[in-house]
Amino acid sequence: MAPVIIATGMGDGSCDAAMIRTLARMQRAGKREEVADLVRFVALDHAADISSQMISINGGLS
Repeated sequence: MAPVIIATGMGDGSCDAAMIRTLARMQRAGKREEVADLVRFVALDHAADISSQMISINGGLS
């Protein structure tokens, strides 16, 4: 997993809301729950064929 701008409190002050709206197509910081949902998905048996992938969680910032 490669999360970029995630609202966790750790990065408070590093990116303001205006910058995020400009950079990310989703126009907001990602949520911890969204990262957890992706981790949960790739851990499921029906995702077993997904391996050695860098999955960017970036709100459209690419």
